[in-house]
Amino acid sequence: MNGLSLLLITPLWGLISPRLFFNGWLSFLGLAASLFCLSTKRVSWWQFVSLFFTMMTRMFFFFTLLLVGFYLFSHHFSLGFSPTETVVFALFALVQTLFLLLTLSDRIDEILSYVNSEPDK
Repeated sequence: MNGLSLLLITPLWGLISPRLFFNGWLSFLGLAASLFCLSTKRVSWWQFVSLFFTMMTRMFFFFTLLLVGFYLFSHHFSLGFSPTETVVFALFALVQTLFLLLTLSDRIDEILSYVNSEPDK
């Protein structure tokens, strides 16, 4: 299991976990943007409720997956305790985070345009 964990599970979780955190964090920003739009009267009450429910659901979904993933990673598979596993995870997570940071501005613009969009009729 140790060789399999170093070659497959640890790098895979190092790539997945930053993306889950990033998407959860962007959903939190969407919550804040929908609250701001409601306070400035840019959206109706019903549009706000729809946006708030969508962003809250996304945020809980991604953060729950992140917590369950770390629980499985550390308790079920007993990974992340050796220095080698920690370094492999950190390297893959760092590379994924750098790629995600390159798309941060576009993703924030996408969230803001979604929040400011007209509701479907």
